[in-house]
Amino acid sequence: LELKYLSHDQAIIEAYINDPLVHNLVSAEVGMGILEWGNWLEKNVSTAELPVLIMHGSEDKLTNYEASKAFANKFRGDVTFKSWEGMYHEIQKRKPEILFFLDQNPLAKSFLNSYLLKNEDWKSLSLKKNLFEMNKPENLDIIHYLNVTLWLDQDPNGIGAELTTREYYRNVKIVQNVLHQLNPYDKKVLILIGAAHVKSLQDILRAHPLLEVITSEEFLK
Repeated sequence: LELKYLSHDQAIIEAYINDPLVHNLVSAEVGMGILEWGNWLEKNVSTAELPVLIMHGSEDKLTNYEASKAFANKFRGDVTFKSWEGMYHEIQKRKPEILFFLDQNPLAKSFLNSYLLKNEDWKSLSLKKNLFEMNKPENLDIIHYLNVTLWLDQDPNGIGAELTTREYYRNVKIVQNVLHQLNPYDKKVLILIGAAHVKSLQDILRAHPLLEVITSEEFLK
């Protein structure tokens, strides 16, 4: 296999290479079964009694995209062929391009456009007022949605929850790094970080019994 065509994500390829259960062997029984049942399916396609979904990455070089498409077209009934444009073999383990995803998610796109318009307005403000506006709870909610939870809306590639979890995990690691830098004599700690991280960090830090969170909104008043 040309593993470079497994996924656009190098981490997925590395995980495949290092997986002890992945090998290049197949038993005679499994190999013959694949050939025989594949041949049987080709000759016995008929009306689908249940809904059928067939998906394939359009740039898959490991298996035949056109064959999947042709096979789907032979079915009658409730059959859907979903082409994932630009994707390789592992269609369920790749974060979609954000612009493509936004085109499929009008709600997220409208929130993004609204937030960008606010940013244009904030450019005329002083740095203090700009930070004040950016850190208002309603604006932090929007940027948190756009960076962390929007993947849940349409569950892209079937891994919406995994993508959101990855974003949240990044914030957990940031908090862990902050906590490891503290010493018993620290009374105040100033954290300067991108707005996309603020809501998650606030929630995690507020839950700590020994910490009190002072928001930038309170700090800048």
